[in-house]
Amino acid sequence: MTIQEFKELDRTQQIMKFFSGVEVGKFEQDGILTECKQVDDFFVEYKIKITDYYQLGMECHSDTNLLAKYISPNQHIQSGNTGIR
Repeated sequence: MTIQEFKELDRTQQIMKFFSGVEVGKFEQDGILTECKQVDDFFVEYKIKITDYYQLGMECHSDTNLLAKYISPNQHIQSGNTGIR
């Protein structure tokens, strides 16, 4: 699947594809919980604005330079410690 094909899926299919991807990392900053997964040969960042009525958004890219924020020891949330159930 390409990024364009992913973007053409409806939101439900995008979310299902996202959750079947390989986890890259997650962090919370300024009330925004961001999780990144590798889907096929690209990355999908899923953002939830916790402070704004749980507003959702997704970004797709293949730029590995944008992944450094997921390995920062000051921002990384260990799996299971997110407080979200």
